[in-house]
This record gives sequence, C-alpha cells and structure tokens, in this order.
Amino acid sequence: MPVIIRPHESQITAYILPGGEVSQEVNHVLKMAKKYAKTMAPKRTGKLARGIQHASPAPVSRLRTKGYVTSTAKHSAWVIHGTHRIHGKPRMRVPSHRGPVRGADLPTGSVVMRKSVAGQRSNRFMQRALNMAFATYRAGG
Repeated sequence: MPVIIRPHESQITAYILPGGEVSQEVNHVLKMAKKYAKTMAPKRTGKLARGIQHASPAPVSRLRTKGYVTSTAKHSAWVIHGTHRIHGKPRMRVPSHRGPVRGADLPTGSVVMRKSVAGQRSNRFMQRALNMAFATYRAGG
C-alpha cells in the first residue's frame, strides 16, 4: 500500500481560504476592478454604474479561489455583449414621439414609428476594468 505524504498542504490551503493572504489579494483586485468599472461604465441613466458589485473570493478547490465583478442592472448583459450579433438580428423600433398619437385614420393607442435600429456594439468596459486592475496590482498598486 503506497503512502502519500503531503507535508504543507494545510498551510497552503490556509493561504487560499477566506481570510488567507491569497483571498485578501484577490479581494483587493476585485475592489480595484469594481472602482474602474464604475468610472468606465456608460452613464446614460447611471443604473449600470450604480449596480456594479463585487463578490468576495470563494474557494473553488484546495488550490483555487474565484471572485467576480458584475452589475445588477437588467440591461447590463446587452451593454457588455452588444445586440448586433444575436441570431435573427433583432431590430428595435423607435417611436416618433412619446405621447399618444392623434389622428382620424390611426387606430386608438397606435404609435407611429420613425426608424428601425439594428442593435448596438458591445462595450467591454468590465473586461477593460479587470485588465486595468491587474496591471495596477502588478505595478505594486
């Protein structure tokens, strides 16, 4: 019967578990990425930037830990990934004005459309924020 010796496994695991040095460093990078993402997020309504949060690092296995930065805004996935490459090419119809339409030949409650918009390009501000956080961390920040 073979004997497996793991001399420092408990010490290595202690670095990775919450409260350990690796966990603290990952949390530091996540906080920097959150700060950068809030400044780089599109500011049309501000909901996207206000919803940016980070999750504390959690151990995945004995030698791995992970954490993430995300936004709770409902439209965040559409901004980050864009809508121009979705299968079927969805088109958004933009009304010509917001109020109710008045006219004898239009049915009640109908809206006149002025144009059709194909979609938006992706805005990878979260990825850029994470890259900046890693670069700052490597530079000693």
